[in-house]
Amino acid sequence: MPWRGTSSAILLAAALGAACAVPASDETPVPTAEAVAADVARLSSTVRAERIEAEHRLSAADPSLLERLPQPREATDPAARLALTRIRKRLQERQAAQDSSATLLNVGRLRTLADLANASGSAIEVAAEQASRRVSVPDGQRPFWEVVDAVAAQARLWPVVSEHVRFRERMPDDDAKSVAYSGTFRLIAEPLRFKEISGETDDQLARVALEVQSEPKLRPLFLSYAADEFFLTTAEGAKLQPFSPKARYELPFGEGGRTASLGLDFIAATPIASGSFILAGRMTVVVAAGKERFSFPFARSDDRRDETVRSQGGVTVRLRKVERHADGTAEVELSVVYDEGGPAFESHRTWVYHNLAYVTYAAAGEDGSPSVRLDHQPGFSTLANAAGGVILAYRFADIPPDARDVTFHYEAPTRIIDVPVEFEMGLRSEEGRTEEREK
Repeated sequence: MPWRGTSSAILLAAALGAACAVPASDETPVPTAEAVAADVARLSSTVRAERIEAEHRLSAADPSLLERLPQPREATDPAARLALTRIRKRLQERQAAQDSSATLLNVGRLRTLADLANASGSAIEVAAEQASRRVSVPDGQRPFWEVVDAVAAQARLWPVVSEHVRFRERMPDDDAKSVAYSGTFRLIAEPLRFKEISGETDDQLARVALEVQSEPKLRPLFLSYAADEFFLTTAEGAKLQPFSPKARYELPFGEGGRTASLGLDFIAATPIASGSFILAGRMTVVVAAGKERFSFPFARSDDRRDETVRSQGGVTVRLRKVERHADGTAEVELSVVYDEGGPAFESHRTWVYHNLAYVTYAAAGEDGSPSVRLDHQPGFSTLANAAGGVILAYRFADIPPDARDVTFHYEAPTRIIDVPVEFEMGLRSEEGRTEEREK
């Protein structure tokens, strides 16, 4: 079994570092349930000053309050509905900003890779055979990716990121790669490669293979960049021009992906004696931030049509149909509509198809909340896809016939945000390739 940290407190900050992740700035308050209920009640007060103070306190709370804050539609007073709408929007904006900021790891008592897994919450997963490897990091708060790379180098491992960061054995080629950081992103470049350009020219093509990786907590959708926003310079200060300076690109991170790969081409118009270079550039990563969970108990899905619609965080999810069968399978059909559109929603909406959809239930004889989770079977059906929304169908299997409290859950981001990524790194060239043009 892999070793995974148990803490869930991976808080987010403006940079990325003994037993938990902490924010980079002062923590905002998390009010008690009683305080929240009291302030929500004050939103309907006939005294304007009380309403304003209550709205201010709720708006200034930690964004985790969103999980306990009533939906605007639940308020009977019009003024309270409007206030709750404003409060949720402010908290969602702050949550989105936190989601796009780098994590700091407190590494004061980091001695083994198992300690690292615990320090990261659930962001890092360490295989059992790797857990006891000894590592050492200076005390204090350190950026997430810098800690990961430091301990990986000590343990002769290389990080691989998906839903979690895991480690594989380090290969000889890994030591030749260059690494840089920008907030929640890690950039990895292969050694620079040269090749002849076909045609009547003495110029060479200099290619950089670059990977962009995000922290596991992020859900990056795609990155966009322009060729003329990347700069390659020799150690002597000579600048190489981009091969296609007017080109613009958009690259997806893929389903559930945390890595995007791109190739950067430059023209080497003169013989290059140096094997050392500096690569700098900037790009934009579009990230799905914030999260709302929509839950629909199966028992009420067919006979209580008024309870099959959920609207929160600017997202409306309608449970259109649920069919359960004696063999333990079930089909769920739902529509998803966002109140706000924009290019990220309308032109790049493939992310809608990869939101989390799952079922929970309590086994027969169990008390309490549902304890078993079932993810949907691979694939899904798109029944309709129009501006403003999509209709999806999911299939589930192995639901026991005597299962209790069967509930369908759908999780969707509340905002789509642009995160700028800027970096500069030293770069090597492949041995022997820089002298080819001089022979």
